[in-house]
Amino acid sequence: MGRRIFPQARTTALGAAVLLVALLPLIAAATPTITIDTDAETYVAGDTLEASLSAQNHEYGVNVDVYVGLILPDSSILVYGQRGWTDQFEPFIPNIYIPSPFDFGPMTILTLEVPDGILGDFRFAAGLTYASTSEFIGEISFAPFGIESTHPAPTAYIDAILPNPATQGEDVIEFTGHGLDMDGTIEGYEWSSDIDGVLSTDEDFSMSADDLSVGTHTISYEVQDNDGQWSEPDTGSLIVQQGGRHYFVDAIAGSNSDPGTEAAPFKTITHALALVVGSEARPAVIHVSAGRYASDSNGETFPLNTKSWVSLRGEDRETTVLDAAAAADHVIFCEGSNNLSIEGFTITGGHADGSTEDSDDCGGGILCLRSAPNIKGNVITGNWAGYDGGGIGCLEESSPTIEDNTISGNSALASGGGIICKRNSSPDISYNTIEDNHAEDAGGGIRCLTYSSPTISCNTILNNSADVWDGEGGGIACEDHCSPRISNNVIAGNEAYSGGGVFSLNRSSLTVSNNTVADNSGTYGGGIFCADSSPKITDCIFWGNGIDLWSCSASYSCIEDGDEGKGNISGNPQFVSGPHGDYYLSTKSPCINTGSRSAKDAGLSDRTTQTDGTPDSGTVDMGYHYRLP
Repeated sequence: MGRRIFPQARTTALGAAVLLVALLPLIAAATPTITIDTDAETYVAGDTLEASLSAQNHEYGVNVDVYVGLILPDSSILVYGQRGWTDQFEPFIPNIYIPSPFDFGPMTILTLEVPDGILGDFRFAAGLTYASTSEFIGEISFAPFGIESTHPAPTAYIDAILPNPATQGEDVIEFTGHGLDMDGTIEGYEWSSDIDGVLSTDEDFSMSADDLSVGTHTISYEVQDNDGQWSEPDTGSLIVQQGGRHYFVDAIAGSNSDPGTEAAPFKTITHALALVVGSEARPAVIHVSAGRYASDSNGETFPLNTKSWVSLRGEDRETTVLDAAAAADHVIFCEGSNNLSIEGFTITGGHADGSTEDSDDCGGGILCLRSAPNIKGNVITGNWAGYDGGGIGCLEESSPTIEDNTISGNSALASGGGIICKRNSSPDISYNTIEDNHAEDAGGGIRCLTYSSPTISCNTILNNSADVWDGEGGGIACEDHCSPRISNNVIAGNEAYSGGGVFSLNRSSLTVSNNTVADNSGTYGGGIFCADSSPKITDCIFWGNGIDLWSCSASYSCIEDGDEGKGNISGNPQFVSGPHGDYYLSTKSPCINTGSRSAKDAGLSDRTTQTDGTPDSGTVDMGYHYRLP
């Protein structure tokens, strides 16, 4: 408005700041007052606007400066000085004496013709200061007024919002509407939610229910005409509900006679699993509050037998504890169950007792038979197996996703202290910390057996062990036609009789790339031991292992022993500690930019070997790449 009504005036930071201070009601010793007013509350284009001043003083005479300003719809401020509208903070009438008693006005001080196209809510302001100071006397007077259009506003109409209610994970919501303008055209649109804000600026649109918050939304639809006027909103209600069904368990506050709602939760997970049924159309989630779930605390019974389409979600993996207390073969048993997640728990106390190879002797923490759960964000610790898989057992064509867990302090009498994969199983084992697990026979951290083909990537595999007298594969052991893909892991500090870091036997075909295999120990091959196997090893670092490679070879790798091979180097990799571990590379490391392919082709351009977090680019660096800080 300032440019059209008052073309010479624009608000400055100085004028705005001083006048804003003036808006505070400051009371001084003398009390003359000033009042500003307009001759109407609303105007339209072509109207004449008159502003008037009145003044009173009933104390004693005082010299004052008189200020007049205008606050625009965007809250900027213009000042009316002796030269008219200005960007300077100057008085309308300077240094005038107001005697006492004194009553003056109202007197018209401004007459303006309202132009076309200027709309909104305005306020005149008037105040007094002691002459030649910025100290205001008394309160500021305000005179609000509005300028309205002579053109009728457009009208918005919501035609449909369907489906309603809408379910997350299932529905795409269609929003349709239109606008009507009696003297022009519709040029703009806006859909908004009182919960999620602006949704779209199209006339019609669609969006997934997943993109809206759960709850009852008031949906507003407005249209704008070619004169720039917005309509009043047309409103409608939309209910967005959680996908599937949600049930709640609380070991302390719950009761199995309650309905399992958030306000009235079940007491045991066992009871919830017995009642809850999920499906592809209506998956279910059992939310478990923090607490200890055990036979001696809330009457929990183990194992917890999972179901397809029914997920278990703990409140916090450090404080939501599933403790079988060595009284059950497994803490969690997944048999033929798929499309579910197990996340946010400490899983402990599984005791798969026995001495023969049977499913009850495997998978002390979690056993998967012909299953594919998503095991994510848990602490799996203190579990034991009489045969294989102290922490997790993947048997009989199971393909779980095992991601972002801490798997530590588990043990097995045979193999796979942390994880066992066997009988055509193909789990995805990624972003885990697998540490301090033990197996008497093979695979202190992970064991792959009988035609299994796991993906083992981006893990930290530390300080695991197989029996030092005859055990195989302290970190990872593979045997009997296995074909694991082992990429971008730290495999360090592990020990075994053969293959302290990695062991491979009996026609297994390993793909080993961008691993840092360091500080492992073994009588036969501290780094990698192979017999009757054909591993492909590239872009790795082998350091501090004693014998780095036993009966196998590598290319484009840093090998302390100096093994020959295309692109191999033997210079010190110059490890340094960083924000996520001890195997970053110094900026002068010979392993930088010396790999076999580009970082992008290796899938590592979003990770780093540098402590400052610089992503790898160009030729890939050898060894493990950390996540960015």
